[in-house]
Amino acid sequence: MNLLIVSSYPPMACGIGAYTEQQVVALRKAGHTVDVFSPTEGDGDFTGNLFGGFRFVRLWKYMWAYNRVIVHFTPSFFFRADSAINRLRTSAAMLLTSVLFGRRLEFIIHETEYVIGEAKTPRSSRRWIDRMAWRLSSRILFHSNREREAFLDYYSLSPSESRYRVVDHARHFVPLCSLDRTEARRRLRIPPDKTLFLCVGFVQPHKGFDRLIRAISGAAAPDALGYVVGSVRIAWEDAIEYARQLHELSALDSRCKFIEEFVTPECFDMWIIASDYVVAPYENIWSSSVAGRAVMLGRAVIASRAGGLVEQVPQGSRLFETDDELCEIIREIMDRPALTQSEAGQ
Repeated sequence: MNLLIVSSYPPMACGIGAYTEQQVVALRKAGHTVDVFSPTEGDGDFTGNLFGGFRFVRLWKYMWAYNRVIVHFTPSFFFRADSAINRLRTSAAMLLTSVLFGRRLEFIIHETEYVIGEAKTPRSSRRWIDRMAWRLSSRILFHSNREREAFLDYYSLSPSESRYRVVDHARHFVPLCSLDRTEARRRLRIPPDKTLFLCVGFVQPHKGFDRLIRAISGAAAPDALGYVVGSVRIAWEDAIEYARQLHELSALDSRCKFIEEFVTPECFDMWIIASDYVVAPYENIWSSSVAGRAVMLGRAVIASRAGGLVEQVPQGSRLFETDDELCEIIREIMDRPALTQSEAGQ
């Protein structure tokens, strides 16, 4: 089958781009012919600007030649946030694309504009246009039932239609680092006898990485380490300020570190392997590649109940809602050190 995938793509610093790269490898290995359309910063087979206005119709030039076109969807890829008229134009462009190419058009929903669990905003003409675009597309894919249910409710779509499907977020993932925990810790200069709680990924306020630092600081556990590893992906003022706060918070406790650096996919896995627990303390999220990679690499996950995370982590994972609950989980783990290695997959 000839496939066109529309997404961010390496060398862009983007988690969805990294996800797409592994999807492309898996599809090509399965025998499909796969081309990628990416922003100009990416190394796609085709590149162009689809951000804002009617630019989404630029895909028409390519779509006719493919059996299926898979669009990795998040609003920040296509919609300008500063103009309601411009956003309406983009919605109209997506609807026209669905009218013309809907039978070969598939969306993978990584996130949308609303927060799962919040009340719906009043109906608008743009939501009606978006609803029609989704209805005319061949398939809409999600990574958890909670995401699917929230999406169908928000756009008043029928839950009985098979085109709205849930797929495993980690279905295309493969390990990118072959080191064991001891060697990973040696290379990353992490003490071998400490219990490492890790947050890793791009730094944004909604990720809630500060919650780990505060929880470690509140736990009387001298052998616990709380590391945050990652960089600001886009130079938004809020993200830059949040990174500054992480530096200040981590400087207050010698057990905590904020390592502000871009993490390559291989190093990303190395950090997970070096950890004992991967913490996903997100304030709001749809789904998480971090959780998926942690599970694949055999590390225990401590996650907030945000978005679809509850469905992504294996049974028995530690879940929390409040900062106090996260702190208590860390205390409980450190009070029972004999369980740490088995729970962390050692």
